Amino acid sequence: MKKIIKIIFLIILVLALIGAGCLYYGFKIEPYSLKVENYDLKNINIENLKIVQISDIHIKPEYQEEQLERIVSEVNNQNPDLVFFTGDLFDNYRKYGDKDKVTAYLSQIESNYGKFAVWGNHDYGGAAKTVYP
Repeated sequence: MKKIIKIIFLIILVLALIGAGCLYYGFKIEPYSLKVENYDLKNINIENLKIVQISDIHIKPEYQEEQLERIVSEVNNQNPDLVFFTGDLFDNYRKYGDKDKVTAYLSQIESNYGKFAVWGNHDYGGAAKTVYP
């Protein structure tokens, strides 16, 4: 009986550690990771069109400005023709709503033909919809 209890305890402990690791990754690592992927769009007739897509920045109170500088720099280094931002700029707008500072950084993103954005589910949460009608 004691052996079964020990096994159950170890299984619960392992599951708790895996869950804690996933939460840590989701809140402390993934939001700060920057991933650049290049795709060859062979079926598009526009030669050498370069598109950059940005998503899920999840700015929150402890978010560092250097990360925004890094994102702007990396996007501009790609020399994009089009930039698409596909949501979740803020993790919770109510907790972090310094949109002027964020706008100052993101407005430095350069594009040859335009920059486009859509709201993500986090952008509508935290009272953002009352600030951005």
